[in-house]
Amino acid sequence: MKFEGFITKVSSKSPFELECEDNMWILKQTPAKGGDNGVFAYKKYNVEDMIRELFKNAGLSFTVNALTKTNIGIDFRINNNTIAQVLEELRKQHYMFAYFRGNELRIGSEVYIDSEARTHKFAFQKNIIDDDLVYKRKDDIVLSALASSTNKVLKGGTTRDGHAKTKTEKLEVLATYQNGKFRAQVKLPGSHLEFAENTEGERHEFYYNNITDPNILIAEAKAQLKQYYYDGFRGKFTVFGIPHVKHGDNVVIEDDTIKDRVGTYKVKSVEYSGGVNGMRQVIELDYRINLINNG
Repeated sequence: MKFEGFITKVSSKSPFELECEDNMWILKQTPAKGGDNGVFAYKKYNVEDMIRELFKNAGLSFTVNALTKTNIGIDFRINNNTIAQVLEELRKQHYMFAYFRGNELRIGSEVYIDSEARTHKFAFQKNIIDDDLVYKRKDDIVLSALASSTNKVLKGGTTRDGHAKTKTEKLEVLATYQNGKFRAQVKLPGSHLEFAENTEGERHEFYYNNITDPNILIAEAKAQLKQYYYDGFRGKFTVFGIPHVKHGDNVVIEDDTIKDRVGTYKVKSVEYSGGVNGMRQVIELDYRINLINNG
């Protein structure tokens, strides 16, 4: 079975098309109820525990991954939201990405779960149908990243109910990596500094919570940015429906005409489609995983 979920739309086209959703469809119909009058205090709840309580109060049997305990550093309020809208707000405001793997919701700081990742092999002139892959040498790559951390800090004084007043601040870093050299520019909270726009190379965005020390944020940004500094492919490619590939899996790309282009990559996303010509998968690469520590 390639998909288990809900048919949410049937088109009148010929041939007709089906739109399907996984368990996220249920969360779109389910009101979010929990916390203290709808407020989840960050000192009491991490993100994973908050979602577990929402599931429990809604009578849902879904589970939440137990690999992470992610604290966003501020209280979270729900206002007549569905659970899906809560997840969307966590994504927009706190960069917490969520997806279902069966009946388990994956959310938190762990994007990939390597212990369950499967490795699949694909080769040009064989089972790669089409591609927009580009092979780049790392010496030709200009990398940069905007790294930011949202932090809750004391404001001074107390509220009417006796709690310390706080405010939300953002610490930002513009990190660049080229020819094996790393540079960083810091934008402190309240600063009017404007980072230069990206005019060449790749620019990524990294998000964190509760990092108030610029040196720690710089170190985190450097470690994450170096993942993208490699000789290898970037882009997407299309294959048949077998083997079935999932987000977070690993793919080995082989090229019989240029042997040194063999590499293993982390799968960032997979788009599935099917029709009279069979199933297709469009696989998007994230970074090369067998050379992360090189360079």
